[in-house]
Amino acid sequence: MSAFLVAAGTLGLLAWLGLVRARWAGPAVPRPSWPLMAGVACLLAAVGAGGYLAVGSPQRLADDPAAVPGAGPWGEAIRQLQQELAAHPDEVRLWVLLARAYAAAGEPVPAAQALQRARALRPRDAGLLADHADFLARLQGSRLDGEPMRLVQQALALDPDQPQALALAGAAAYARRDFVQAARHWERLAALRADDAALAQPLRERAAQARQLAAARGDGPSPASRP
Repeated sequence: MSAFLVAAGTLGLLAWLGLVRARWAGPAVPRPSWPLMAGVACLLAAVGAGGYLAVGSPQRLADDPAAVPGAGPWGEAIRQLQQELAAHPDEVRLWVLLARAYAAAGEPVPAAQALQRARALRPRDAGLLADHADFLARLQGSRLDGEPMRLVQQALALDPDQPQALALAGAAAYARRDFVQAARHWERLAALRADDAALAQPLRERAAQARQLAAARGDGPSPASRP
């Protein structure tokens, strides 16, 4: 679980960077509200960095009245995202944010529906495949085996440098005690984010720890390029 929490902590920051790029990229068409996208992205980053999986299981969310859609920050975020989607129904990142907000509020069915809408708009988007894998893993109690891992592999086949897929693949390798492969994924991700020391350094440290565990066990090189 600790490896998955490391991945979750980085994903909120990566999502924020992706939202910033998307906001200013592409043709000059009406865009969703910047304050809304920024606010929801920051909220998601805070949840991820604080260890969402440690407190965000469906049972814990069900016991917390502030986590349901009708109350607390998630309810307001969901309502605002729905309003934005009424005006921008083809905005993929709004559907992804809505899915994450529903998931954090303990509503897996509408979260899955929102992700399906996003993937229908971009069926070969490696980032969306990784998002879906992350969502399914959370529903499985932070386990990446099965369908989540299949989606991660698809994402990396489309884009070997997809940051979220690399983070999840590293977590999956660590969970199955393939420490050499976990280190490779995290080192690759750290290299991709080398210009952001706050993000890259923890990944390097985690990779170094994994390599130490591999060395202590006497592991040789593991097959490359497989999550």
